[in-house]
Amino acid sequence: MPNKVHAPKISCEEALCAFISSQESSSIHEINASVIDLLFLVGLGLYLDLIPLRSLVALARCDKIIIDAYTSGPKYVVEELLKILKSTGKDVVLAQRFMLEGEGIESIVWESQDKDVCVAVVGDPMIATTHNALAVEAAASGIRAVVVPAPSIQCCAIGALGLLSYKMGKSVTVVSPKNGVVYEYPYEVIKSNLERGLHTLLLLEMDLERGYIMTPCEALKILFSIEQKRNEGVLEEQTRVVILSSIGTPSHRVCVRTLGELLQKCDNCGDPPYSIVILSKKLHPLEEEALKYAERGLLNMVPIEGSREVLEQVANILFR
Repeated sequence: MPNKVHAPKISCEEALCAFISSQESSSIHEINASVIDLLFLVGLGLYLDLIPLRSLVALARCDKIIIDAYTSGPKYVVEELLKILKSTGKDVVLAQRFMLEGEGIESIVWESQDKDVCVAVVGDPMIATTHNALAVEAAASGIRAVVVPAPSIQCCAIGALGLLSYKMGKSVTVVSPKNGVVYEYPYEVIKSNLERGLHTLLLLEMDLERGYIMTPCEALKILFSIEQKRNEGVLEEQTRVVILSSIGTPSHRVCVRTLGELLQKCDNCGDPPYSIVILSKKLHPLEEEALKYAERGLLNMVPIEGSREVLEQVANILFR
């Protein structure tokens, strides 16, 4: 029998490059061929091995890729993706805040009239209001906005903790005080959710452009200061709080504490990006069990061992 010829082994990053390069000359360009003007809003998931196949196809098709880097994390994903895409010869830029707001939206829409443009976002592209506005503006200009969904903290927080989706209330972002003014809306949302027996997902302010990432300890101090001011009994020392850090990454960690414990000795529970869940006063028995396992690491979303090898095998096939 003839000896088998084995393709050379390559890294995960090289595999991703190979896939994108191979798609540039494939039938992907026939998709939506009848539509000349396209704007892709592409979700990247929460980690490199969570990037959906459809997102890779969209990135391969686009002539220009704009990565939202000022509100997204983890930073590692943005930096690695930027390096990978540039190595394939793609026109890639890291978006600053002004590029995705106001006149920046008009500029992207205008550019989409001459070429396929991707706006790539860590997580899901339609969670942030900015990207919704971009999609609406494009559609209003006669440009088809193609949304490519991906795992976001909105869905992964529920899965990582084993919470029941119908028990999740409205989510809200906690921001730092501006000019001495404390934004109290998150307190109102928590209050409304607790009154209805629902959990609250708190997103924490993040501005990578300024190098600012709000910590769970900072967020909880802001919320408790509002409680002390209003004294409505919404946030009490026995209120149960879950801190999530680096969900879906190798540093994935979950900590379940009471607010009193955290105020006495706060622990940010690992590395950013962070989010917090304020639990309802009464949990379903399944939720109680799942939370115990989530904190012990028996229920988690860490990358699956062997995923890099699988991606390398795919690349070896593409390199034949």
